[in-house]
Amino acid sequence: MPEPQIEIRAASAAPTVQEGARPRIAGHFARFGTFNEIDSAVEGRFLERIQPGAFKKTLAEQGSRIRMLFQHGRDPEIGDKPIGAPDVLREDAVGPYFEGDLFESVPPLIVDGLRAG
Repeated sequence: MPEPQIEIRAASAAPTVQEGARPRIAGHFARFGTFNEIDSAVEGRFLERIQPGAFKKTLAEQGSRIRMLFQHGRDPEIGDKPIGAPDVLREDAVGPYFEGDLFESVPPLIVDGLRAG
């Protein structure tokens, strides 16, 4: 199963990379048509496959409420605190896509880890 890939780059608001510009994160948070293993203490263990269109209504109606969490909010350092708010949310041929600037308070260790994949 290929892992969703993310990209870290300079904030889009800056026409050129400026000193101290916040990092920007972009990528797909799921992939259409591939099987993903779910191993949940609550829901059990199973395979799921996401179909195109699965996120369309939620992104349109609730997109402003979506926050970016690191490791589904389970990181021991950050917990369930958001690391950014996406300003681009859409479905494309690959899956649901997001872009957003990381908050200034995200620890450098987390940003470095995201850059490293």
